[in-house]
Amino acid sequence: MRVLVFGASGKTGRLVVKESLDGGHQLLAFVRNPSKLDFSHPQLTVVQGDVRSAADVDLAVQHADVVVSVLGPTPDSSRNICSVGVANIVDSMSKHGVKRLICLSDYGNGETRTRGLYARVLWLIIRAHLEDKEKMEETVKSSNLAWTIVRATILTDGVKTGSYKVGPEIKIGLVPKISRHDVADFIARQVTDDSFIRSSPSISY
Repeated sequence: MRVLVFGASGKTGRLVVKESLDGGHQLLAFVRNPSKLDFSHPQLTVVQGDVRSAADVDLAVQHADVVVSVLGPTPDSSRNICSVGVANIVDSMSKHGVKRLICLSDYGNGETRTRGLYARVLWLIIRAHLEDKEKMEETVKSSNLAWTIVRATILTDGVKTGSYKVGPEIKIGLVPKISRHDVADFIARQVTDDSFIRSSPSISY
């Protein structure tokens, strides 16, 4: 399976790339700065481009079987990087007949927005970020793709445990956390797992 990962040089993106390589897939890592992806693999191809450029996105998507977006804001990125980037991704996938999309979002969006104090506090603290992810989710859900939106709680640099709660209606605590390693593990599994197609599972401990 040829898996294209957008946001591949980020903390979570790098782990998604490695987990997918471990799963035996061919990887296309889409990055703005290739030097930030400081490892190599016989099945890894690094694609340089800007996700805000529809032309750059299009060149990469046409070679993929599955697309993964782990886009997120960085100090030098625009505030709407996720919604703009994923809109380009969805358009290109529809154009080239690539159906499977796995997209990382945040707990606190969609139907989880009104579930408990944690989600309400998030909207007070990082409203602009969540609004960007909310627009991203709306674009994904309105498409005809076989999408999965993964809503993570607070991301940590903890180890991979392989043991976590996942599903549309999981219960979380006041300060819910999940390691990037475990998020990457779950996302990589979705490449060949159809259990959550057209669903928005949350993931947390």
